[in-house]
Amino acid sequence: GASFERTTTVTVSGDNFAEVSSVSVDGRPVPYTLDSMTQLNVSVPPRRKLGSVPVTVTTVAGSAAGIFSYEGCVVPKLKGKSLRAGRKALNRRLCELGEVRERHGATTKTGRVKHQDRRPGAVLPSGTKVEVTLGLDPVKG
Repeated sequence: GASFERTTTVTVSGDNFAEVSSVSVDGRPVPYTLDSMTQLNVSVPPRRKLGSVPVTVTTVAGSAAGIFSYEGCVVPKLKGKSLRAGRKALNRRLCELGEVRERHGATTKTGRVKHQDRRPGAVLPSGTKVEVTLGLDPVKG
């Protein structure tokens, strides 16, 4: 897979690529170069949505299809989570924990996320760092 934010060159392996007439990604023709009889370098265009799309290589002998996956960081909602739970949620979504700020006596052990610098649901490049500010929950009683 690749990220969604820029054109990415991927290698497609197969047999008898000498007579390729076209390559398409998600039904759209894309540029390609012949690397060898068994490899093509295909330019995969950027896409706003994550997920898998078909890749079709057409030769004089017919067509063959495969799958290409667009991957990225989908920012989770972190407010109210412990730092440990927040880090796990970020990692599951292909994001990373950025700078951690501690406010009002909160520590990385006692604090809960009060603010994050990236909007929940935002789709960003894989590995994007999300900065958080920790605070203490008010005492209930």
